[in-house]
Amino acid sequence: MIFKDLRFGNYIIDANNEMVEYSPSIICSDEPCDIGTYFLYKQDEQLHIANLNPIVITEEWLLGLGLKKESTHPWAQPGCGSAWEIEGHKFMLTTQGQLFLINYKANKKPIEYVHQLQNLLYDLTGVELMLSENT
Repeated sequence: MIFKDLRFGNYIIDANNEMVEYSPSIICSDEPCDIGTYFLYKQDEQLHIANLNPIVITEEWLLGLGLKKESTHPWAQPGCGSAWEIEGHKFMLTTQGQLFLINYKANKKPIEYVHQLQNLLYDLTGVELMLSENT
């Protein structure tokens, strides 16, 4: 996992395969501080950035993050994938599990992980994608 891709609040997986929200702490043992050592704390347990993994996007995650599945979109047909919407932005989840922002020229690379979707929506709308309480 690449540290620079993460923002506070991004959902990731720890070494125990449990979901955590990213909130880094910088630990310095000497002066000047080496800003190369990043840790995440989960219930007083120190987790190093190297032991964290991204969460692969699935339909369950999209629903949990508040995206709405659209059955009337032309791409929402068997064998093509499914269409999703949130905050006025439409996405296509292919049958191979790749997510694309529809009608957005800059999005030629698929969104593979939950933290990437969180970051993209925040950049486009200023809205933080959070898991619903029912998830």
